[in-house]
Amino acid sequence: MKKRTVGILIYDYVDLLDFSGPAEVLTLTSNSKAEQALTLYKKNLLPTRPFEVFW
Repeated sequence: MKKRTVGILIYDYVDLLDFSGPAEVLTLTSNSKAEQALTLYKKNLLPTRPFEVFW
C-alpha cells in the first residue's frame, strides 16, 4: 500500500480538537488487526502505517 502524506493546517483561532483529533486518528491508522494491536497496546508506531501526518 502506498503511504500518503497528510498535512493538518493550523490557523488563527483554531480549537485544539480541530487538528489534534484528525491527526491522532490518521497517525494510529493501521493496515491490519495485528498492526493495530501493536500500535495501541505496545505504543509502537510501525513504519508500515498508511499515513504520514505533519502540521
